[in-house]
Amino acid sequence: MYTGQTAHCGRNELGSGLYNNTKLAGADLTFKWRPAGRERYRTLIWQSEFINSSRDVDKKGVYSLMQFQFARLW
Repeated sequence: MYTGQTAHCGRNELGSGLYNNTKLAGADLTFKWRPAGRERYRTLIWQSEFINSSRDVDKKGVYSLMQFQFARLW
């Protein structure tokens, strides 16, 4: 299992010397599974990410992917 996180905060110039702050945050998770023994060509990979952006309005996003190999040629 692999995990990661990131964050960033910065100022945006709105014009006329006014500023607004933007904050970004994200997290990701990757899970890999392969059975021990004879089932050599069976694997499962699951990846997910979450992103949050806040400026004037909060925006959130989620991404998820699951991949399963059930045979050698697939």
